[in-house]
Amino acid sequence: MISHVTGIILAGGKSSRMGEDKSLLSVQGKSLIENAIDLLSPICKRLLIIANSPQRYKKYGIKTHLDIIKDRGPLGGIYTGLVFSEDRYNFVVACDMPFINQALTRYMIAQRRGYDVVIAERGGMLEPLCALYSKNCIGPIKREILKDNLKVQ
Repeated sequence: MISHVTGIILAGGKSSRMGEDKSLLSVQGKSLIENAIDLLSPICKRLLIIANSPQRYKKYGIKTHLDIIKDRGPLGGIYTGLVFSEDRYNFVVACDMPFINQALTRYMIAQRRGYDVVIAERGGMLEPLCALYSKNCIGPIKREILKDNLKVQ
């Protein structure tokens, strides 16, 4: 277990395209939120869930927070998680990414020295919702949110 990295699970979202809370959908017999918890709990001593409906996740015993700045999408969730985290480094994962594995997560965390972001890449595309962020990102992320530039890049 890596005690100095917080795991941040992004479970918020309006589910406007799906019409239901996708974090509770089942994949291979477990809900997406449970998959994310199972991924990060052996690696990170502390976990946070960022969600629009915190009461849905009380049964997991994990601190859950509403977005500090409402309706800012995943970027707002990352910002909120970083602000509430007690650690400099934070592994952020969207709950709807059930096939991320612990080996990749551990490898990315191990690469953190000297970087503010370590981000997964798949097929030439960056995966910003499977990434390690330092607290140094709080200021730049807030500036982008306040400019209404919400694309996570």
